[in-house]
Amino acid sequence: MNSILLKTLTIILGLIALGFGFWLAINQQRNTGPLISEEVGIVYPQAREIGDFQLVDFDGQPIDQQRFKDKWWLVYFGFTFCPDACPMALNDMKKIKVLFDEKIAQQVDFAFISVDPARDTPDRLKQYVQYFDPDFLAATGEMSDLQELATRVGVVFVVPENPENQNYVVDHSTFMLLWNPQVNLQAIFKAPHKPEDVVKGVKKIIAAF
Repeated sequence: MNSILLKTLTIILGLIALGFGFWLAINQQRNTGPLISEEVGIVYPQAREIGDFQLVDFDGQPIDQQRFKDKWWLVYFGFTFCPDACPMALNDMKKIKVLFDEKIAQQVDFAFISVDPARDTPDRLKQYVQYFDPDFLAATGEMSDLQELATRVGVVFVVPENPENQNYVVDHSTFMLLWNPQVNLQAIFKAPHKPEDVVKGVKKIIAAF
């Protein structure tokens, strides 16, 4: 199958899956009472299973879902050459971390997953993410692994094939994901992210689950 057609079909299927997940979660929230407003994001009463995955962290070490167990994680998919959405999201994460009270701060970590492994080397990832906070985790991986993980959590991204130069832009979803301590998708926070709203939402979700 033509690679462009295959990529297009993958994007369409990803959007359909994401849309259905949003619809299902919204209806569940309406029936049970929302933990957060629809403008802020979506909470899944039954967390979406993510399953096994393989990544490489910013130290060049392989990591899998075990690295994320036993904590709540706010996760953002992007790339370090991103001109606007990614630095804004990471800056919001920095603000969110500051706004957490001590009890919640001990339960939540933050991760940035690059979908541009060709340019985002471990060294570059480490320098980039630690500019925002030295405790933030950054990771990337093989493109096939990234695509599979992204599909499972409803993230859509498109990396240009054979770009003419290294200044290409990667189109990607801009929401922030909340993974629970079992490493399943519990909630999605929509962009633009308002740190105060995310903090309130995370606290309610942790208390509820």
